[in-house]
Amino acid sequence: MRELCVVPEAASHQDGGCDEARADTRTSAATASATSLPSGSSRSRTDFDIPKIIAEKIRSKSFFWSAELIPGTSPHLQALLEQSLKDIANHAHNAPSFVSVTWHESHLKEIKVGGSTRLQHPALELSKYLQQKFGIPALLHLSAGNLKRTQVVRILEGCIDSGITNILALRG
Repeated sequence: MRELCVVPEAASHQDGGCDEARADTRTSAATASATSLPSGSSRSRTDFDIPKIIAEKIRSKSFFWSAELIPGTSPHLQALLEQSLKDIANHAHNAPSFVSVTWHESHLKEIKVGGSTRLQHPALELSKYLQQKFGIPALLHLSAGNLKRTQVVRILEGCIDSGITNILALRG
């Protein structure tokens, strides 16, 4: 299996590659200024940096937690999701540090908009909603094993447009 390094600092490390860049990122994240937990939709995109949030919580020995949500694609799942979102809203003072959002390839839809085609997925919509409505960083799972390269590119462009920068890319 190949490893793809997406740590921005890797470009500056000619010989050390990903491992050296990751070590530098962990060090700089651990010494970074405090990143507060979500307090509403007023967070900037830089506040959604999950590795920095975790590093700060560990450095300050603060309690933190995360949750994983499944987009509501059936009436039962939609009801569970809505209850989970109500619980998060009711406990905003103790909100999760971030929320993982699962991805199911079968839920990807192509929508015709004018002369172009747009990709839509409930996980992307839920991730965007969590960040915009609750100010909670979202970690979008992206199972890309059976997707075409053009689809992955369009999905990632949608992530950028939505402010989703934390992506757990999976092959299958």
